[in-house]
Amino acid sequence: MQCHFTISRIMQVHAYNEEIMLITGAELFVKALKAEQIDTLFAYPGGQVIDLFHALYGENDIDVILPRHEQGLIHAADGYARSIWQ
Repeated sequence: MQCHFTISRIMQVHAYNEEIMLITGAELFVKALKAEQIDTLFAYPGGQVIDLFHALYGENDIDVILPRHEQGLIHAADGYARSIWQ
């Protein structure tokens, strides 16, 4: 998989728009959650998702449910989804 955005392409976009906003993938993910009106997120913390947790820190619109056990998280998310029909 190749990245289609090179530094020269970013500079071209910057020159064209005169303003560019650079955000991380985690911040983009949080924006997508908000756009889809997600209000509850069941997440298991770990090294791979630490940037996501940093992006979610301070977000008042999204409740983050942290489990005590990885498999218990699946059952909690399933029960939650069934109880609110989403």
